[in-house]
Amino acid sequence: MDRSISRGDGVSSGRQNVEHQNGEVWVTRDGKGLYRVWRQSSSSTHGVRCGTFHFHDDPPKALRMAVEHCDVLAARIAKAG
Repeated sequence: MDRSISRGDGVSSGRQNVEHQNGEVWVTRDGKGLYRVWRQSSSSTHGVRCGTFHFHDDPPKALRMAVEHCDVLAARIAKAG
């Protein structure tokens, strides 16, 4: 799945490889062992970065931690909504 996102600093990061999605929160792979967690912005069509997990020597660990963070945020959003 591809998603166009803005990094929040005015620079678009373009099409990203989405590794996991839970509702309005998703995880992108941005390099070896580098995963970022994003949530949909409530006021526009771009994503807001909520976390970065980078373990160059252990990419599966970085992905596990990013997915866990994604799922926790999605649960919080669902509970608040």
